[in-house]
Amino acid sequence: MTNNNHNKRLLLLGAGHAHMVAIRQWLEQGTVLPKDTILINPEPEAWYSGMMPGLIAGRFAREDCLIELEPLCQQLGIQLQLRRVVSLDIQSQCVWFRDGGNLPFSLLSINSGSVTHALPSDGSIALLPVKPFADFYRRWQTWRQDNPQATDVAIVGGGAAAVEIALAVSANSQLHGLTVTVYVDRDVLAGFPANVSGRVQKLLGRRGVKIQPQARVGYIENGMLYRSDNNRIASADVVIAATGSAALSWYHNSQLSTDSDGFILVEPTLQAIRQSNIFVSGDACSLANNPRSGVYAVRHGDVLARNIPAQLQGNPLQNFYPQTKALALLSTGNGGAVARYGTSGASHPLLRPILGLWKDQLDKSYIRDHSVNGAYR
Repeated sequence: MTNNNHNKRLLLLGAGHAHMVAIRQWLEQGTVLPKDTILINPEPEAWYSGMMPGLIAGRFAREDCLIELEPLCQQLGIQLQLRRVVSLDIQSQCVWFRDGGNLPFSLLSINSGSVTHALPSDGSIALLPVKPFADFYRRWQTWRQDNPQATDVAIVGGGAAAVEIALAVSANSQLHGLTVTVYVDRDVLAGFPANVSGRVQKLLGRRGVKIQPQARVGYIENGMLYRSDNNRIASADVVIAATGSAALSWYHNSQLSTDSDGFILVEPTLQAIRQSNIFVSGDACSLANNPRSGVYAVRHGDVLARNIPAQLQGNPLQNFYPQTKALALLSTGNGGAVARYGTSGASHPLLRPILGLWKDQLDKSYIRDHSVNGAYR
């Protein structure tokens, strides 16, 4: 790092997968960052979303699923600040926080994720969006403690997150009194290979999970779920919203270039369009052929680990090339998993325990590799 970079301020917004991978690589490679490098995150830990179904199912403890940030930051000489971003002013090159404070920056990297698509509600039913995961877990635990007699769990959405939560709840022996119903627009896992979605639907049925297809929930009012056309669907004691990813409002309000959904458009180098000193990764970014998943976010980290120091030094940057196929392992809640790779999948009952062991090893390895005091060291 040149002397000119010594006084520069590098702000890392969010402790998502990409930043965790980049920080680990900087540690391994002995990278020297600017003295004034700050990681901003709302929580003192980085949660690993891949282990959330196992946590809900009772297979993992809370401590197994997160990375303590302070020891990691200390190793690299990064300052950790627990704050929530409310706005980004690209004209003044400054980030503003909920506490009213602000920080100017020389170089900014955004890896602050996404939230769950809003489901309009009058508050008559407890509503638990699955993102951010730390908030979801706390709200789920609080709801269970405060409502010991409640039994009717509605899950809105038919994608991987909805399926994993449904299977996790149904696999937890301490939750056997709960009934789970999945309300989905079309079919469960509609975009997955037929052999995977079909077997998963049968597995849900064997677990006692009810599926309501063609039941697009538009809003919640007076203790009932309604379609957008105002037709009543059903009642519930709690609604878990797994309705897809939505952009944080400050992404669009920052005047950065965004796509129609509000996610920040980036160059192949992961730099924001027309903003060479702002990098964007993970769910926050919008790039062709780049789905929002942990698999791609981890690979963003490899590019950030090279490009952020290169940008500071004035060296050429590396492009990110999204892989054409990615492996997805869906937890079945009881230690098993089903696999999807591109347009093919594996969901045979004999394979599930093997795939589950593989998923567990991958998940635990992530925690171990990115922790100073990892749960599995």
